[in-house]
Amino acid sequence: MKARRSLLALLAAVAVSVCAAQDSGSKFASADTTYRYLTEIGRVRAQVNTDNRETMPALLQGQDPAALRDQAKKLEGYKQALDGIDPTDVDSEAVQFKTNFSLIVDAYKSICVDSAEVYRQVAAADAKPGASPMLHAKDAKLELMLNDTLGAVDSLIAVLEQVDPASSPARAALQPTVDKLRADEDRLRKAKDAHHDFTQKIKSEFTDRYQGTDWSNKDILP
Repeated sequence: MKARRSLLALLAAVAVSVCAAQDSGSKFASADTTYRYLTEIGRVRAQVNTDNRETMPALLQGQDPAALRDQAKKLEGYKQALDGIDPTDVDSEAVQFKTNFSLIVDAYKSICVDSAEVYRQVAAADAKPGASPMLHAKDAKLELMLNDTLGAVDSLIAVLEQVDPASSPARAALQPTVDKLRADEDRLRKAKDAHHDFTQKIKSEFTDRYQGTDWSNKDILP
């Protein structure tokens, strides 16, 4: 009888141990899968970051509506690439990281679409007989900050705000689109700030949660 009780106690202990291991294993997703997921996001981020620093500021300075609309399509392609990354066995906070970054990409896309409309309306107004160029003399270069997209948009809006409606009557009709561009800028800034704060949070959490994995690589968590 004593031996039987000892056996039952041993089996109970093993069952508790197994359940604990199952709970531990199911609490968090795989570190390897999560790392690979963030690596794939990082490849898209690298392209978007290059466009943010180089391509989009140059396009905003170039004032070409068609080129800006093409960039918007390119950004939509980035969003689709992000959505196509398999989230199976990936930490839910890594998936949220992707969602947060996708909001940034979407804000860049809106900036391209609305700035294209600004330049389309400016070109249409300038083409009218007797019209004075709204932004600058013909063939002169528009001076914008070219450090990144936010800087370029901010300086573009500043230039537009200096246009005198008396000398360019079409400026008043442009205001709703300028307001949309300003809202795009605000949305992008807030999305970037939220993404940064969330990234710092999960960097610390992942370091504790998945010990033995290096989460300090900027290509993984910036």
